[in-house]
Amino acid sequence: MSVDTADRSAAMAEGRRADSDRRRKRVLAVIADATANGEELSASTMARRAGVDRSFLYRHRDLLEQLHALASRPPAAGAATVSRASIEAELADVKIQLAERTDELAAARSANRELFSNLNTRARPPVD
Repeated sequence: MSVDTADRSAAMAEGRRADSDRRRKRVLAVIADATANGEELSASTMARRAGVDRSFLYRHRDLLEQLHALASRPPAAGAATVSRASIEAELADVKIQLAERTDELAAARSANRELFSNLNTRARPPVD
């Protein structure tokens, strides 16, 4: 193996290590964020949010073990409160949207009845 080839191999190995370190940091940040917000802690979800393949977690057992340990803990009281508050806010938004859709549906039904009434009136033959 020549010196040039050895240098390139070393540079490639260093690049892979640096890439792996960046991915690890993203995974750890996503896990910390999800834990703080009381969100689901699954390998698939964390891998997707971190932008890594799920197999990355399985190749780095320490990350997977940390994830499983955190997932098995009961949620913190603050996290449940934040989660409940966000769910209640979303529910209020959905109720408003439902009321708007109900009003739109009632208006559409009224317009439909009026159109059919007009069609039926014009379609009748004159009575002599």
